[in-house]
Amino acid sequence: MKKITIDGKRLTVSPQATLFDIAKSAGITIPNLCHQHSDASFSTNNNQKSHCNLCQVEVHISGIHQQGKPVIVRACDTQLNSLYSSDEQTVKVITQSAQLSLLRQTALTEILSDHFADCEAPCQQACPAGVDVQSYLFHIAQGNHREAIKV
Repeated sequence: MKKITIDGKRLTVSPQATLFDIAKSAGITIPNLCHQHSDASFSTNNNQKSHCNLCQVEVHISGIHQQGKPVIVRACDTQLNSLYSSDEQTVKVITQSAQLSLLRQTALTEILSDHFADCEAPCQQACPAGVDVQSYLFHIAQGNHREAIKV
């Protein structure tokens, strides 16, 4: 077991756990899209994992004789044990900062730059009646209730 501090919470956790899972188990939310899907990844044309880069966090590693520079890592694929090189080190993780907000905004802009909003809404996927919810709501918003009923 290793000690870590995330947003001021001191925790003792498995060194094999990812920073994302550690934060989640401590009730700390890290923005993400990758973990919203059942396969924990976006699909690409070649079926390789494509990171959303929204879960970036700031990691401060310090030891008895050193004060390291903070590094930015993806929480979803950074295991705690990869951050330690000796038992004297301490790991502090910050999940919210101005710098992280800018990085996340850039990542989201990149994701949306080639997104054509042709995805299926979660409510439509789960709808037991199979209703095209987006079309239904569009017609309601336009005041065309007859077309909404047809949908």
